Amino acid sequence: MKKVLKISYLSSAIIYLIGVNYISYTLEPYSLKEPLIFKILLSLLSVLIMTFVYILLIKPDLIIKKQLNQETIVMLYLSIIVIPLISLYA
Repeated sequence: MKKVLKISYLSSAIIYLIGVNYISYTLEPYSLKEPLIFKILLSLLSVLIMTFVYILLIKPDLIIKKQLNQETIVMLYLSIIVIPLISLYA
């Protein structure tokens, strides 16, 4: 059950990332500020950070050798909500 909740949360976070990127490219307050290349770079940055967080949540032993404590895991889950907002900056 815990694994099902983790997978559903992570998959809904991917949909959230796609939605925020769609908003940042199409809605007028977010799409007119900076050049397109800067917006693409920020989108790639958010995808790379999100990938790193996913790896830490799914298989932490690939990156670090010790087990993550509970506070770190909670912060990583909360960062999944905040990371896509990088795309709205530019």
